[in-house]
Amino acid sequence: MPRKTKKADDTAIATKVLKSVLAKTVVKPNNKLANEIVNDMVGGDFDLIVSAAKAKKEIVTKVMITYDESKVTLSSRFDFTPYDREVHDAVITLNVAGNDVITPEMVYRAMNGMTDTEKVSPQAVEAVSQSLDQSMRIMVKIDYTQEADAYGKKDAKVKYKYEGHLLACEKITVEAGGHKKEAYHLHRSPILYEYAQISGQIISVPIELLNTKDVVRGSEDVSVLKGYLLRQIEGMKSGSFKRSRNILYAGLYKELGMSDLPPKALADKTLKIRKHVEAVLKEWVEQEYIMGYSQYKDGKTIKGVTIALDIIDV
Repeated sequence: MPRKTKKADDTAIATKVLKSVLAKTVVKPNNKLANEIVNDMVGGDFDLIVSAAKAKKEIVTKVMITYDESKVTLSSRFDFTPYDREVHDAVITLNVAGNDVITPEMVYRAMNGMTDTEKVSPQAVEAVSQSLDQSMRIMVKIDYTQEADAYGKKDAKVKYKYEGHLLACEKITVEAGGHKKEAYHLHRSPILYEYAQISGQIISVPIELLNTKDVVRGSEDVSVLKGYLLRQIEGMKSGSFKRSRNILYAGLYKELGMSDLPPKALADKTLKIRKHVEAVLKEWVEQEYIMGYSQYKDGKTIKGVTIALDIIDV
């Protein structure tokens, strides 16, 4: 009789020992595509105009974002939310740090500036896993040839086109801390990061900024809130154009999907989010990321916060 192959042996061959590198820097694309992808772009074909409003020549990047029908299941979500973007940015952060095998726990820790020994709840792991699966299902076609040419990056040997998944990876099993876990093996750097390198529109800040657990409890809303504030403040710091020091709450409320809430729930969440914003900004003042902040009002109505980047703004 032929010998039977033991399933345990197959598992042993498939399992890798996880070797993770702790990220020290948060890395986030901050270009037009990264900012607009959460605005119902999935399922569409777009000519993304990336040139300035008064530019002599219009620069267009062609984008198509759809679902890979072969990977869509009955449990699939059909949107890409601001939370999904924060998860995706954490994958970029980990990949830039030197990781090509990534677990949901690693992603959550990177989203919150945690050490590699801090515990992650099963609920958080599940939310991150669902988001990573979402990115694996989304197909992207992008032609950024014009943009590469405009930024002087065009190389005849390079094709500035991509067709593949938003997150090009496969699921594998890894061993970490004596336990077997599900992980994601990246086949290439995420396309949103690769594309953003052309224009240099990439946020790079100390990962400690995301560690706000002493002032506000971590949640999906808080992750989106911190990402929104970082993109706004880094836009102010970029120096590429004069930008208002005001951050409007309306934009953050939109990111958090608050427009459909009934009046009482909206009022309660509005107050809660404003408290979270002030707690995070106060922490960032302590870390000397910003010099200060104050409420921004229109008459007696609070519209947002004004950021002080240096002593002149205070």
